[in-house]
Amino acid sequence: LKPPDKQYLLYSERKSAWSLGFALALPSDTGQVALRLTDTPPESWFMESNAARDTFMVWITDREVYDRDAIEALLTYPYTDTLGVTADRTDTISLRYYKPAPPRGGERRTPALSLTTNLTGKLRPGTQPLFVAPTPLSEPDTSLIVLQHTADSITTVIPYSIARDSTNSRRLLMKAPLEPGGTYTLISRAEAFKDIYGAATDSAGYRFSVATEEDYGSVKVLLSGYEGDVIIQLLDSQEKVVRKSSALSPGEVTFGLLDKGRYRLRAIYDLDSNSVWT
Repeated sequence: LKPPDKQYLLYSERKSAWSLGFALALPSDTGQVALRLTDTPPESWFMESNAARDTFMVWITDREVYDRDAIEALLTYPYTDTLGVTADRTDTISLRYYKPAPPRGGERRTPALSLTTNLTGKLRPGTQPLFVAPTPLSEPDTSLIVLQHTADSITTVIPYSIARDSTNSRRLLMKAPLEPGGTYTLISRAEAFKDIYGAATDSAGYRFSVATEEDYGSVKVLLSGYEGDVIIQLLDSQEKVVRKSSALSPGEVTFGLLDKGRYRLRAIYDLDSNSVWT
């Protein structure tokens, strides 16, 4: 579907005591996005956005602030009026969250931190292990994490490093010399991973392997009959864009490491050469 042509605030929400979220209808390159929390020092929270800068998350780090039932935010964002003019607009938004009552007999215990990871089955060649939490993560305790490689019944400990994603505080990336075709085990002991609010993971083990290029297919697209910029999209059987590439026609585009399945190709004539379907 073609994206909307007007900019506006799509939603604002507070799904937990310490998180605020809001989204715009379009990427925010049409204006400035700024936030101020009423009666709240700026060092008690931080804001992150996705690459398109149309979805934003605010993480509150001061307990006095996130214990409030209501938080008032002054949000400045680009807005398109009825005349089609886009300019900065400031709204005052009240975001509420009511904490559940503690159970009988005492204070509610902090639940274990839940991590999702790509260490299931086979990793694509060149892909590194990824860990994602629902809340911002602290530095992991690498003394409690061991990565092992097994070949011909011989197990070897593999060196690695873990760093937080510079664009998303909820993601940790592991760098390790993983070989295509190799089989690995990652052992994570209790409290190896923690979030900034004190929740910690239980012990866990992950057994995974790394695929080879021969496990996948590829599509090579030859472009002709048109001179200029184009956007080539590869769509799956559900019409979802799984890959895209900007190219100059005549020319060619290759999509590699494709899973088995049925695909379609879509060509968009990029008349304004901005690599976006407008």
